Amino acid sequence: MSGCNLKCPFCDTDHGTGTAMSAEEIVAEARRIGGSCDIVCLTGGEPLLQTDDALVAALHAAGYAVHLETNGTRSLPEQEIIDWITLSPKEDFVRAAKVIIQAQSEI
Repeated sequence: MSGCNLKCPFCDTDHGTGTAMSAEEIVAEARRIGGSCDIVCLTGGEPLLQTDDALVAALHAAGYAVHLETNGTRSLPEQEIIDWITLSPKEDFVRAAKVIIQAQSEI
């Protein structure tokens, strides 16, 4: 995913590029490049700027487990379950980086 709500001083990600895609287009791209893989990891930037119930539901319906790598400052989708959450807190680097996600699989 492209874009982030933080400006970490060490970030090396180019957030100026990206292609807007629907949930169905993302599923089709995952199928095209993923081969027999059954996990999709949503990362970025901050993927919770774009990830919503429709995307997670479409990935689950296509048979994928959904993993997420997040800075934890944005809310999770309300109804769909993320199968694995990697939390990478940035509070020590960016003052406004208050973590609001209370449950995660790993830090």
